[in-house]
Amino acid sequence: MEGNRSTALPKSAEGNAVRNNDQNRLLMAVIVRVMLASFLRVMLGVDLMPVRHVRVMTGLLVVATFVMLGGRVVMFRGMLVMFSGFAVMFRSFL
Repeated sequence: MEGNRSTALPKSAEGNAVRNNDQNRLLMAVIVRVMLASFLRVMLGVDLMPVRHVRVMTGLLVVATFVMLGGRVVMFRGMLVMFSGFAVMFRSFL
């Protein structure tokens, strides 16, 4: 039956291909299991968190958003000061 196969690999190369395929499947199975275990741990932790703590987390995320946007305003102000300094410098050359 092996003579009727459509692949023309020598027997040693065919054995290596099967072994590599098995190793790849084993590696993927381990990766999927680790990812599922991590996901399930997170879901169990969320299930145990009371609703009042979820509201606290939402409030903290809102505060973090305002801090992030405030940082962008400060950065924009610094860029504005820098470019105005360049304008003053270039005007002095004219």
